[in-house]
Amino acid sequence: MPPTQSESPGIKWHEVTWYSKLGAIILFVGVVPALCFYIGIQYEKVLQSNVFVSAKDVQIPIKNMTSVTNNTWTSSSTGMSLPKGVDSATFTESEYFAKDNHQVYILGCESDCYWVPVAGFDPATFSILISPHGSSTIYAKDKNGVYVWKNSIQNIDDLRVMADPASFAVFLDRQGAPTEYARDKSHLYDEGELFENGDISSFSIVGPVRGYAFFLAKDKNTVYCGSRVVIATADPLTFTQIKFSNGITSSYSKDKAQVYRACTPVPFADPKTFTPIYNVADGYAGEAYAKDKNNVYYRGEVIEDADPATFEGVSERTRSSNNILFEARDKSHLYYAGKQVE
Repeated sequence: MPPTQSESPGIKWHEVTWYSKLGAIILFVGVVPALCFYIGIQYEKVLQSNVFVSAKDVQIPIKNMTSVTNNTWTSSSTGMSLPKGVDSATFTESEYFAKDNHQVYILGCESDCYWVPVAGFDPATFSILISPHGSSTIYAKDKNGVYVWKNSIQNIDDLRVMADPASFAVFLDRQGAPTEYARDKSHLYDEGELFENGDISSFSIVGPVRGYAFFLAKDKNTVYCGSRVVIATADPLTFTQIKFSNGITSSYSKDKAQVYRACTPVPFADPKTFTPIYNVADGYAGEAYAKDKNNVYYRGEVIEDADPATFEGVSERTRSSNNILFEARDKSHLYYAGKQVE
């Protein structure tokens, strides 16, 4: 019987033959493992791009800021003493670290300040990671490890952070400013300390707190205020900072239910209508006063009898017709430091 159109001469489609066995071997031994390997590589690339999307490596090499002479062994930029044996041609300094071609140094201060050589650091790959504004935390790293400088160092071992240098990076806020938070491929860190409770996959920076030297951060479970302080009542999904009408970020934040000043809830505040008042005359970074539909607030406390509808700050401290100094007013009263003065 001749083959039909759906059949080919010599090929038996409905029987197990030597060539069907060979095809199966090629499929499962060669094609499937190769395909799985390719998928795994692509997945790892996607995973890595997601893992580090919020933590940019802002590594900046130490710049040559000084010159020294073999006679005085002092830095021309800082006047600090240098250890004998320093390579004056390659010596550079920045923040609390310095290096030459042979050695890394840290700042030591007793009655005077001076550079102290430290062993085990690699000067060829050593670099400073930008320190947060207003923070005493300065990260650095080389091919061997991660290091952190805080207010004072009592022991060289205090410098070391048990982190992976290859993947270590500092978190930036939305304006690109470095924060005290950092991460590697496995852990979060705050001022060099292991941040055990944070969720690394969802951790992000909310922003700096105006007037304070720390940042707000959050993950899918929790809102954090500075050094691992938890704002227990805050909802991370809806938590955000509140800006002044001119677009500058204030020290206030909110979620769907509450308003917060720095780390503390503001009693009675309405998050939907709450507005900080940018008033440079009040002497507290321009944000001591705020209001919502119900109340006027001074540094998070309700000002009794103040009228939110007409309350406003003044551009500079002013004296009334009765020579009373004031910095805010409503339709009935003048205010200074949160209290009625007229």
